[in-house]
Amino acid sequence: MLRSKHVVQGMHCPSVHRHRPKHQPGTHMMKKLQRHPVHTSCSCFSYNKQPQQIKVRLNVYPLIIKKRSKHPIAISTIHSPVRIKAIEEPISIRPLQQNIDRITIYGSNSTTPIQTNEIGRIVLSGEVTASPIVYTEKTFIGLYSQNQIQSLPAQDISVQTNLSYAIVNRSENPVTIFLEISPNDKDYAPDSEVTVSGFTTQALTPMRFLRYAKISFQSAKTDQSAIFDIYYQAQSG
Repeated sequence: MLRSKHVVQGMHCPSVHRHRPKHQPGTHMMKKLQRHPVHTSCSCFSYNKQPQQIKVRLNVYPLIIKKRSKHPIAISTIHSPVRIKAIEEPISIRPLQQNIDRITIYGSNSTTPIQTNEIGRIVLSGEVTASPIVYTEKTFIGLYSQNQIQSLPAQDISVQTNLSYAIVNRSENPVTIFLEISPNDKDYAPDSEVTVSGFTTQALTPMRFLRYAKISFQSAKTDQSAIFDIYYQAQSG
């Protein structure tokens, strides 16, 4: 340890004293002393005590530390409180309160914060495209039922959101209506069936979805033909 009657007050801690040698800067003895570390009396932190890892430059104010190796400089636990001299706004360290505190969240562009409404829900904005409703109608007027089953042309219902068949019986004889569905307009499976009495109207809607739908019909009573109309109505969008 360097011993001298001259003591210099340190900048980093009021309790730090650095011993200054009595030799003048630039002399042979001073250069020799500069090759050895200077020990301080600071109690707030301590340096790694291996001389080959640090070097204290004398005659420099404030104190500067230079590392000679790749090993980190170890600093012990800070015992004195850290004081902040300048604060733009008061900082309240406490749990957040919903009716007082606010948090601003930014997206990846870091320019516009996320917007919420008066109850705290996230507000979504942007272009909303509303597709117009497209209405489709097919009418089959003056149909005659027979003993054998007959079929109407199939309808592609893949893009329809709502669709129904209306059967209007114009005669006193009943008619049986079959609604069939298919994935390829070749292989059909029964979906629903209804018997429409004379001079009545009924509606029929598929209960399950496949791409194609068609209506088949026959007389409900043998050799008693019925006269009826069928309306196919659908909408998409």
